[in-house]
Amino acid sequence: MKNRLCIAMLLCCVICSADSAETLVAPLLRDLAAPVARVRAHAARRLGEIRAKQALPSLVKALDDGDAEVRRQAVRALAEIRDARASAPLCRALVDESAQVRFAAAHALGELKEPRTGGALLKAFCDPVYAVRNQAAWALREIGGEDVLASVAPLLDDETADFEHVVWLVQHLAGDKAPSHFAILLTSRRVARRLDGVRILRGIGSLSATKCLISAVGDASLEVRKAVVEALLAGRHEIALAPLRVRLAVEPDPALKTRIKEGILQLILHPSIIGHWSFDDDGGVEIAKDVTGRGDDGEIKGCTRAPGKVGQALAFGPGKYVELGKAPSMSMAGLPITLMAWINSDADDGVVVARGGGFSGFSLYLMKGLPKFGIHLKKEGPAYIAVGTEPVLGRWVHLAGVVRKTSVEIYVDGKLVGTTKTPGYLLNNAGQGMEIGFDTANSPCEIVTNFTGLIDEVKMFQTSLSAAEIVVQMKPEKPEKPGEAGKAGKAGK
Repeated sequence: MKNRLCIAMLLCCVICSADSAETLVAPLLRDLAAPVARVRAHAARRLGEIRAKQALPSLVKALDDGDAEVRRQAVRALAEIRDARASAPLCRALVDESAQVRFAAAHALGELKEPRTGGALLKAFCDPVYAVRNQAAWALREIGGEDVLASVAPLLDDETADFEHVVWLVQHLAGDKAPSHFAILLTSRRVARRLDGVRILRGIGSLSATKCLISAVGDASLEVRKAVVEALLAGRHEIALAPLRVRLAVEPDPALKTRIKEGILQLILHPSIIGHWSFDDDGGVEIAKDVTGRGDDGEIKGCTRAPGKVGQALAFGPGKYVELGKAPSMSMAGLPITLMAWINSDADDGVVVARGGGFSGFSLYLMKGLPKFGIHLKKEGPAYIAVGTEPVLGRWVHLAGVVRKTSVEIYVDGKLVGTTKTPGYLLNNAGQGMEIGFDTANSPCEIVTNFTGLIDEVKMFQTSLSAAEIVVQMKPEKPEKPGEAGKAGKAGK
């Protein structure tokens, strides 16, 4: 009995609501034809609020009203009613003399989502009022679909279209495929538009965006080439290496040529590297540049440049070394560390790289011809030293010292040749600075002797590299993929 009563009451409410709506519509339709514009506008607004579909013909007729506010309210009402039959009249409203009416019409068409209205909305991209163009872009996004995208994408290089709105729309409609559409900008006759294309693709930063940018690395405009190179470097995708190397060989601009060379090095750097001194830079006789770009350049004290294992090396001897100081970015306290360098020694004893002293620090060095790597944790404690088994004199060899959580290790040409257990990582960053080819402080290990011979490609990492990773680092300009470690090792010996 109770259920029947509820159903009866519900039916009564529906009937009453219908009657009430009908009762409201008739006087509103009369008001829509009233001589006072304010009354007509109010009637149109109310017809939209109650979504009176039966008022559609009258509201469409109101789109020709002489008062702009009446036309605007009629458009808004049609947006609320959402009847596809209003599509064509609303398209005509997109060229109304009132910007407010045009804005409302673009919004209404976005609510209707009728694909056939796309052409009219595309024309609205040329509207003189920003808000109308913005609303037209939103409406086209709401409609969506391949047909809309196919119509919008060609506008990217159309001087009459609102470029930023077209870009926004293509990004939303194309999704992951957007870079292929933006690539058309790279072929524009206008330099400014090609630069826009580079900027947009750089902002996307995906692998597909990088592939598009590669096509423009040889652009006729130096300004565009510079932008492309920076975008490729920012993307950090390995596929950019080969085209950058090709461009390096033919680039006529000296400054860009230098930037490409630096960029190639940056692309191949290990993510944990914190210092790399290749000695191939143009720093002159006084500066050893840190090619990671972190700014930890060294001061060359008397060393001269000479042919190295990779490009140029520095020649060391008594009183000749590189001072790196207390580089703040090269923290070592409580961290795993890897130090490495190519060396060609003419003497039994000599420090390759050292930092700190008898209280705390590390040293990679030769003693009696044997390679050694050690750390000192605290003043009262001993030095923990890993020692190689065979002398490494009179030839190019690659040395690497690794600090792990429970040991230190020494590697020669990528092979582990010595290890010693330790109680842990270094406890602090040491009070003394870091040097290449000498140790100006009291030694963390055994000697402070000047290195005599050549040193090349000094690197420091805040990680404990594996043997395979060390082998990869031995090979110049080699993308650091673990799967290529074996091949790199053969080439590096």
